[in-house]
Amino acid sequence: MKIIMLFIVLCSNQLMAQINLWDIQLQALDGRTINMQDFKGKKIVVATVSAQKLKDGILTFLDSIQAAYPSAVVIAVPAADYGGSLTTDTIMNDVKNMGLIKSVVTLPALVKKENGINQNLLAAWLTYPENNRHFDADVSADYQVFIISESGVLYAELQENISFQTITPLINQADIKE
Repeated sequence: MKIIMLFIVLCSNQLMAQINLWDIQLQALDGRTINMQDFKGKKIVVATVSAQKLKDGILTFLDSIQAAYPSAVVIAVPAADYGGSLTTDTIMNDVKNMGLIKSVVTLPALVKKENGINQNLLAAWLTYPENNRHFDADVSADYQVFIISESGVLYAELQENISFQTITPLINQADIKE
């Protein structure tokens, strides 16, 4: 019984441990390790995207943002939470067919809070205020965008009517520091 209680305490402490944005590593579709530390000093646009939105061509839109703002980094995280065909091969084929090479596309991941310890680390940073120090928002749409300042401050979260016109002023905003 004592061992089980100790295990529960250790697990709960692990869940409560704060995540530092710059310590997060992601796996890209092509197998590369992406270190968030490498993006320090750049605006970061993170989009969680369902399989259906991927098929609807949202990666082309995200790539156009990356092309328009080469000093920023656009990261697409295929959200495995919404079902659909989200295998690495399927996504790689979609990326190749669209000719996308500018945005970073990660491996499919669980992005909703309900996934607990299985939630993608970047998604956990984006959705818990003890990590990002601002937003307590779950991934609740099949296409959601988060914008992080050059200093690592999460300052925007968009769910509906996401367009070039809504993202542009947010990307052009001066660096927000803690």
